[in-house]
Amino acid sequence: DDNFYRNREHCERIATALAPERLAKIDSSQSGVSEVIDTLHALRTRMQSNLESVLAFQKLRQASVEELVRKFLPNDFRMSLVNKFRERSERKSSTAITELRKSGVPLHNVYDALWQQQLDRRATLVQLGQASGVFKVFLKYLGGVPQVLLDFVRTINDEQGPMEEMRVRYGPYIYRLTEFVAVLRSLTEMIARTFACVPASQVGIAMADISQLLSSAGTAYTDALAYYLSFMGRVWDNSPFFLEEFEGSKPLTSEP
Repeated sequence: DDNFYRNREHCERIATALAPERLAKIDSSQSGVSEVIDTLHALRTRMQSNLESVLAFQKLRQASVEELVRKFLPNDFRMSLVNKFRERSERKSSTAITELRKSGVPLHNVYDALWQQQLDRRATLVQLGQASGVFKVFLKYLGGVPQVLLDFVRTINDEQGPMEEMRVRYGPYIYRLTEFVAVLRSLTEMIARTFACVPASQVGIAMADISQLLSSAGTAYTDALAYYLSFMGRVWDNSPFFLEEFEGSKPLTSEP
């Protein structure tokens, strides 16, 4: 989960470093500079698109989890209460991020806050799973929450919990993507600062070569990220978290 937020962060920081108002300040009258600027504009557009793709993926996954929960709860006033609580909580979280952005803090702080909100959501689930006594009775019998769902959320953050298989199998790929885009972001910010501090006439032909390297790296990252998001989308859609008892206990057989 954290790596999805960090990929968004690096993409947004690249897009911010290459904001049109910043690139507009570069003297494009020098030979070759306009081509470099065009390359940087294209990289910014690509990173902005990547940012939106990751965000859309996260929203879709959140919606799928909400749909999973809805299947376990009775479709009556109890479901309405759950929905109202969730919507109120999400509005509060969204407002907090908006205010944080307005305050002018670094983007890294914004994404730290987004990640903390996600951790808080998980902590709330764990607390529900750990419910005992009267509150557990309320959840199971009055709230209609089945024990299998309580067991799932209680262990969701455990190292050997229900999400461990996902981390082991599919984590390493996005870890490498995060490392790659972090280097790409550092190089992009270095180039942006160079143009801001050094006249274009003194930058030299090397900047054109570096910008082409950035463009190639941006394309490679975009393709790899798109592949991963598409692949993980299929994994989520075709890998149920819960099985009916007869499905899990049915003996394997080669007979039709």
